[in-house]
Amino acid sequence: MNTTKYAGRVLYAVGRLTPRSAWNLAHNTLEKLGQPVRPRSFPSTVDVVITKHCNLRCIFCKNYETEGSSNMTPELFNAIAACVLPAARRLNICSGGEPFLHPHLLGMLRTARRYRVYTWLLSNGMIYKEESMRAIVRERLVAEMGYSLDGMRPQTVAAIRRNANMEKVLHTIGRCIALKNVMGRTAPRITIRYTLMRSTIEELPEAIEYWGSRNHPIRLECNYLSLCNEIDRKESLFFHEELTNRVLADARQRSLRHPQLFLKLPPAIRRHLIAPVKNRACFAPWDFAWFDSDGRVFPCYPCMGAVAMGKIEPGSKPGDFKRLWHSKSYAQLRSTVNNDTVEKFFPYCSHCPVRLGVEAVDSHLGDQVLIEQVAADENERKKLVSSRSRG
Repeated sequence: MNTTKYAGRVLYAVGRLTPRSAWNLAHNTLEKLGQPVRPRSFPSTVDVVITKHCNLRCIFCKNYETEGSSNMTPELFNAIAACVLPAARRLNICSGGEPFLHPHLLGMLRTARRYRVYTWLLSNGMIYKEESMRAIVRERLVAEMGYSLDGMRPQTVAAIRRNANMEKVLHTIGRCIALKNVMGRTAPRITIRYTLMRSTIEELPEAIEYWGSRNHPIRLECNYLSLCNEIDRKESLFFHEELTNRVLADARQRSLRHPQLFLKLPPAIRRHLIAPVKNRACFAPWDFAWFDSDGRVFPCYPCMGAVAMGKIEPGSKPGDFKRLWHSKSYAQLRSTVNNDTVEKFFPYCSHCPVRLGVEAVDSHLGDQVLIEQVAADENERKKLVSSRSRG
């Protein structure tokens, strides 16, 4: 890792802290060590699903159902913001659907800016609205702009992100960079999300050369595929250890030739380990909250809508979230998530990638393992499978 690049990103994020969010972050850090069941601090990272609408049908999309609520209303977003953003360090708008399909996106971003959070927005890049992007850059509404692009060959991208056009996505990213240059802005920072799977792993060197030669600071963030939607197991790189580790090693070397490229790679896959790695600690119940478009609160990304801790409504006050955050359900989750000697509040916690690491096969099987853990019978399993696939 390039230390200078990393230090720059840390300072950029810290510069957006308010006295309250700095206090919360400090206490949050300490409480993750002690792990109280009813912490004094609040989530330092918040994810808000503003829409479930999407113009693509990606093969690995885990699109759990949200009945009767495709778009979050501005009133609900304002209530969530008032409840959690004063103490939060970071706001993610990267789950659910395509944010540029929401008619009130700019208004929501302006609301978030008033709380001085580090806002991360993820798009598939297929919808380009010049005026919206100009406003985002001019008003500094987004700290980091992410684009999902898996692969560097048009046929690969089209096969994975169905309905996507690689040239259009590249144009969208290019326009964002151009607007930053014209307006003399450093924000939003540009991140490319790249899902590593058998179909895309060998195009990673091409991606590094392409993004590294853009003469612009770019973060290339790579993550392993989590299987779902009946994707062939052979697409998981867990079953291609030698190829994967060879390409990742090559990628690290190539990135050194591009000083403006920040490359984030997952750990190497080591199926040959004789002894399993001890379960890692999960801190999501202390430092994270995920709000669905209908106001339901989920405790982590891996649960993907399978367990809700409560709900925030339009008009809710900070005290309403505090009661939810200190509820019996949250207390039970916190007391069991990292304790492997007791029955888990959420059974999947024993099989979650966050706790197992990439060395375990369950970390790569995604929905297959989740549904086995949370569905009581075959009918319930079938319902979960059918409700979670966008395709």
